[in-house]
Amino acid sequence: IGINADKKYMFSLEKRKKFINDAFKDFPKVKVVTYEGLTVDFCKEIDAQFILRGLRNPADFEFEKAIAHTNRTLS
Repeated sequence: IGINADKKYMFSLEKRKKFINDAFKDFPKVKVVTYEGLTVDFCKEIDAQFILRGLRNPADFEFEKAIAHTNRTLS
């Protein structure tokens, strides 16, 4: 979970982390962590193989697709 001080969240970081941990409790290979800074830098640091991002609507998909391309370029 990326920490962004400029965003206003409905739930605290601890609550959001608990929600995700609870959702994936039966998947021992899934690990939920928090970080600050660029996602691509954090992924390199922990040698991540996958990134799971949330989508609510088609506009989110287009936004996330652009971020994925940027992250790929930066990596």
